[in-house]
Amino acid sequence: MPYLLRASTYTTSVALLVESPRLFRLETPLAYRLSDIPDSMNRTYDDLGVTVAGGKTEIEVPAFSETPPPTDPDLGQTDLATIPPMLWGVIGPYGRHLLAALVLDYLCQHAETFTSRAFADYVFWRACRDSDRVDRPRLPDGSKPSTALPRSAGTRALLLWAGVSVGRLWAYRRLSILWLVLALAGGITALVQALAAVGRFNWLGGLPGWVWWTGALLMGAAALATLIAGKIELPVFVSVLFRVVAIVGGIGLLVAAIAAIAGVLAPLPPLTGILAAGWGVAAFLAGSLALLVKTPTKRDAFLPLIALLALLVMLPVAAVTVFAQCLLWVPDSLEVTVTTLRQPSLDNLKPTQRLKDPAHKSTLGDLARYGN
Repeated sequence: MPYLLRASTYTTSVALLVESPRLFRLETPLAYRLSDIPDSMNRTYDDLGVTVAGGKTEIEVPAFSETPPPTDPDLGQTDLATIPPMLWGVIGPYGRHLLAALVLDYLCQHAETFTSRAFADYVFWRACRDSDRVDRPRLPDGSKPSTALPRSAGTRALLLWAGVSVGRLWAYRRLSILWLVLALAGGITALVQALAAVGRFNWLGGLPGWVWWTGALLMGAAALATLIAGKIELPVFVSVLFRVVAIVGGIGLLVAAIAAIAGVLAPLPPLTGILAAGWGVAAFLAGSLALLVKTPTKRDAFLPLIALLALLVMLPVAAVTVFAQCLLWVPDSLEVTVTTLRQPSLDNLKPTQRLKDPAHKSTLGDLARYGN
C-alpha cells in the first residue's frame, strides 16, 4: 500500500506552499494505494471520485492549481493534522502522520455524506498505520528510488482517528454526540468513584517511604533509559532491559498519580459511591452501545473508551500549555503597548511628515493643499 508521487521530481518529500501560519496548499500531487478494504465499503463514492472494487482502490490527491481559478477558494487548503495548539505537546500537526493527513483533508473537502466521510476516516486510519514505501519517478539512470516510511505509533494513530471521528459525528450525526457525552460522563463518574474507593481504603498511602523512593528512582531510570535507547545503538539485551525498566517506571508513575488523585478526592459515603459508580458504568455502556447501533462504523463504539483515556493525558497537557501561553502573553502585550505608545500619531505630524508616512492615505490631498 505505497504512497505514490506523480510529479517529475526526485526529492524525498512533498512540497507545501505556506499561505498563513496555519494553512498550506499541496504543490506536489500524490496518490495512496489501499487494499484489503472491508467488503461493506466496496462501492463507488461519487462525491470523492473514488471506486472501491475487490477491496482495492487508489486515491489521487492533486496539487493545487490556480488555472482555472477554483470555484471554492478553500479547496486544496490543508492545516495538516487539525490539532489545537494546546495539544501539540502530545501530538503535533505534522510528523509521521503528515501524508495521511494530506489524504484525509482532500477527501474531507469533497465528502458530502456520512458514509463518504466514514470511508475517509477509515482511509486515514489505514494510512497512519501504513509502513510501506513512497514510490517516485525513475531517476535519469533508469533506477526507481523508494524510501521506507516509519508508520505512526498505534496509540497516537488511534487518538488521531478518534479526533477525526468525533468531527465526523459533529458534522453529520450531532445527536450521536449526546451519546458520546453520556458515555464520557458515566466513565468519568465511575473512574472518580473508583479512585475515591482507593483513597477510602488508604492502602496506597500506608506504603513505606522506601517504596515511593524506589518508584521515583525507577521513573528517573526509565526516562534516562528511553532517551539512551532512542539515540544510541545498543545490544539487543541491553535495549530490552532498558525497555523493561521504562515499563516498570511507567507503572510506578501511574501508581503515584492514582495515589495523588485518591488523596485529594473527598469520597462519598460507601452506599452513595457505589450507586454513583453503578450509574457511571451503565451510562458508559449505554452510550457505547448507542454509538454502535447508530453509526455504520463499528469502531465508533470504542470512541468513549478512547476519549476517556485521552482526556487523562490531554487535559493536564492542555492546562500546562495554556498556563505557559498566558505567561508568555504578558511580556508580549507589554512590548506591543510600549511600541504603540512610542509611535507618533499621524494627526500630530506636520503635513510634510505625513507625506513620508506610508500609512497615510491622503497623500494627493496634502499635495494639492500644500504643493510640497
